[in-house]
Amino acid sequence: MKDHGVRAFYEMTNCYVADLTASNTHWHKAWTAELTTGTLDRITSIECDLTTRKPPPAPPP
Repeated sequence: MKDHGVRAFYEMTNCYVADLTASNTHWHKAWTAELTTGTLDRITSIECDLTTRKPPPAPPP
């Protein structure tokens, strides 16, 4: 916030929360599909794990 200002901080936070919400929806559907089919998808597990480690976006210039 000190370097980019309050507005940039809130814009970055808004984008980050929107991305988290979209990610949550995507992975919920994937896990529901696993439960429905009874098949564990290893790729889904790995991708989900990697997504949670993705850093937030850089603040706008």
